[in-house]
Amino acid sequence: MLRELVKRSWELIEEEERIRYIDEAFLGSLITLLLDNNFVLIEIKTMNEYKSLTFEHLDSWLRVKLDIFPKEHSLAEFKTVGSRALLRLSVGAPSKLEKFLKFGVKEILSSRLGSVGSIVYDYDNYYTYVGVTLYILINDYIDENLNIDWEKLKNFLKAIEELTAYLEG
Repeated sequence: MLRELVKRSWELIEEEERIRYIDEAFLGSLITLLLDNNFVLIEIKTMNEYKSLTFEHLDSWLRVKLDIFPKEHSLAEFKTVGSRALLRLSVGAPSKLEKFLKFGVKEILSSRLGSVGSIVYDYDNYYTYVGVTLYILINDYIDENLNIDWEKLKNFLKAIEELTAYLEG
């Protein structure tokens, strides 16, 4: 009986550990997805739970920024509502003078629209970025056993392509 109680204790501890690491597993899967698609990681910033990663495409110089703000969750919250996070997905390209002036106006206007789903323009280190903030359910991409749904995760690549169109027009 003691053996079974100890075994069950460890199962509960492992379950709590898995939910604690689901946010990191999600971020790791996004990193892997981008690395597998010819991007290199060029910058990492962290502050508490907030993480910001910048990638650059080896051929096109296109940049992708991921800013993730995971919501803290208990085991009960994880079981009922899942693991959630705010994710700002941004795509940037080297700025050209004529586009810089055009996007400068868009940046000023979009700075007032920081809410989920709003397209936002930004300028940083000679790059013009266009981004969108998403509120995501991490469990849609990673289950409680930390198995990754790669097909669903590839939707982020499609979103990057769609954001790139905003840079061109």
